[in-house]
Amino acid sequence: MELLSEAERSIEAVAFPVRLEQFLMVGAFNQVLAAKTAIPAPCFTFFMTSVVETVRESIAECSAVAYKELSLASAQELLMLDSPADVVKFASAHSWHVEGETISFAAAAGAKSAELPSMRVISECLNYATELERIV
Repeated sequence: MELLSEAERSIEAVAFPVRLEQFLMVGAFNQVLAAKTAIPAPCFTFFMTSVVETVRESIAECSAVAYKELSLASAQELLMLDSPADVVKFASAHSWHVEGETISFAAAAGAKSAELPSMRVISECLNYATELERIV
């Protein structure tokens, strides 16, 4: 990017991915999802489909940890899905429990935290710090 002139950076085909990267870096996932409606050229469609799916998965993972339950309307807004039926389909694909107008995340939240081997991570960090100290 540093090698591009200001005129080259202002070309929409270059500026669009740069904006997406900035949105991703700051965690502005809503802006990434909103950007799918402003694709500068048809060739970006495949790329945007992949990015949107990745962002939705990240939002879903965070939601499952942050909430015990969430209304379908809130989940639809959060995930920027088109209809409540899409939310139900998305929820069932993630093994979330849907009852009426509410999604429950109880089973999903506990499973993720159980996967973290904290003692091994602490040990490896201390080993890295020791090695770094030896190098310096």
